[in-house]
Parts: sequence; C-alpha cells; structure tokens
Amino acid sequence: MKNMLLLSGCPGSGKSTLARTIQSKYPKEEFVILSTDEYWGPEYKFDLTKLRGAHIWNQKRCRDYCELGRNVIIDNTNTTFKEVEHYLDIAKEFGYWVSIVRPTTEWAINAEVCYNKNVHGVPYPTILKMMERLDADLEDKVLEYMINE
Repeated sequence: MKNMLLLSGCPGSGKSTLARTIQSKYPKEEFVILSTDEYWGPEYKFDLTKLRGAHIWNQKRCRDYCELGRNVIIDNTNTTFKEVEHYLDIAKEFGYWVSIVRPTTEWAINAEVCYNKNVHGVPYPTILKMMERLDADLEDKVLEYMINE
C-alpha cells in the first residue's frame, strides 16, 4: 500500500520534527518529506507574492514522487480541506492511502508557544489566524472525499 501522510498544524507545533521521526521509524517505507518551505531555499527568504507558485511547485513534486510509487509526507500547515485538496487528487489518481497526522506536542494548539518555537519567523497574528482555521473535522472530510468518486 502506498501512503501519503498530510501533516496538519501551525508553524512551531512540531510538524517537521514529526515528519523526520516518522521517516526514521519506518525506513522500509522510504518516506520522502515534501515541504513548500523548501521552495524558499536554505536561507528561507519568504515572499508572499510567490506563495501560490510555491504550493504548485510542491504539488508537482508530490505528483512526481507518487508517479514513482514513493510514500510521501507533506510537511505543510494543511489547516483546511482546501489546502489539502490538490494532494488528495494526486493520491486518488495514483491509488494512495491518505492519513492526516497532527503533532501531539503539548504546545501544538498554543499560539504563543508555537510563535516562540517556529523557525521561520511567522508573525504571532498569522499563527493565531491559522489556529482559528484548523479544521477539527479534516480527517472526516478527507476520508469522505477519498471514498466518494
């Protein structure tokens, strides 16, 4: 079975650490971690005007790896169904099982701690907005979408 894990959470909640932990605990599964953050390069020079293009770039990488049959972890915030829908389309096309995975850190839903822990300097008001739109029913929506043609 081919797997696509969609991480969901705010910056600083522990998503990237969780992705690396999964990757190391399941070496036989050969998970590749794909993050839109990589678009900005090692110095992470974020440019809001290029955000849509960055997401399209990551979705294309996902498609390429799925075409090869690789298991993928999408290490993005994925707070709403709309944010994951393109990945779900790819998963359906290539016959992947999709799971939503959320960090279980004690601070995952604490905006102040996430703000202090996030490594990309995401402003506190932005993290608050992301927390407000975190869809508690995302798993159910994804499952329903995947089983309905």
